[in-house]
Amino acid sequence: MVLEYYRGTPPTTLEMANALRVMAMAEAAAGELDSAMTHWREARTLYHDAGIADGVLEADRHVALLSTAA
Repeated sequence: MVLEYYRGTPPTTLEMANALRVMAMAEAAAGELDSAMTHWREARTLYHDAGIADGVLEADRHVALLSTAA
C-alpha cells in the first residue's frame, strides 16, 4: 500500500528506496524471491541516485543471496 501511495504522490528518492527495501524484505521472507530481487534492484538504483552507499551495498548483498537461492 505504501508503494502505491508513493507512486501516486511523489516521495523523495530515499523514501521510495526505503519503501522498496521493506517490500523486498517481506517478499523474501514469504518466499517470493523474484519479486524481492526486482524490488531490491529498484531500491539499489534509488539508493545510488540518492548517494546512500550503505543502501547500495545492502541491496547488492540481498540480490546476490537471492540469486543463489532462486
